[in-house]
Amino acid sequence: MDEKEKARRLVEEEILSGYRKEFGDEIYFNLFTQDKIAALIDRLAEHEKNKNIPIPIKTDVPEEFRSCSYEHLLAVLNQYDHSYRIAGGVSRDAIDRAEKASSYQFPTAFKEYLAVFGCMNIGDSHHAGIANEENIHELFWITDLCKEQHGLPDGYLCLEYDHYLSYTTCIDLQSGKGDDAPVYWYLFDEQRFDGVEAVNFDIHFRNDIATIIAVNRKNSSIQ
Repeated sequence: MDEKEKARRLVEEEILSGYRKEFGDEIYFNLFTQDKIAALIDRLAEHEKNKNIPIPIKTDVPEEFRSCSYEHLLAVLNQYDHSYRIAGGVSRDAIDRAEKASSYQFPTAFKEYLAVFGCMNIGDSHHAGIANEENIHELFWITDLCKEQHGLPDGYLCLEYDHYLSYTTCIDLQSGKGDDAPVYWYLFDEQRFDGVEAVNFDIHFRNDIATIIAVNRKNSSIQ
């Protein structure tokens, strides 16, 4: 059985039925159009095919998004109809309180993400952030879960949670490198780091948004 067939069976027999049971028909049909199902199968097949191949470290960003503000990234993203949720930014006071609660220094770019985006969920991937500045501890729910269930060491801040692909990306706060703190892959099942995903949060985030915009452009008349 090849990777594509394995991915198709996983999606059709486990992921789709699981989502429908957990979230109900309305959310299920909003999340999973035929195009999105096909894209998910391709994504899982590619992941399976390349899982033993080192992933290239992100060290640069597409020129269009290399030096623009995070406000511009949000404005471009908001041109499109989307099935993801962006909470909107939170105050600098809330960010300072969250940083203090972490006991580590946040990269400047991560604080800017919180100030502009707050937090966001994209399909089946939940991104860490703050939606309600009265509850700054929601920033850490993915990190806490990964510590409790997947053996993540102290000193790392998880950025996303993808149950079906069984990984997270996380900022290495304990390195003390500030804005140059690297972003690592962490594999749930094996409870280990799988190399550097991006040399810092800014490059990680800009590439993440650039990928989302590219997908939207492909499926939209807005370029």
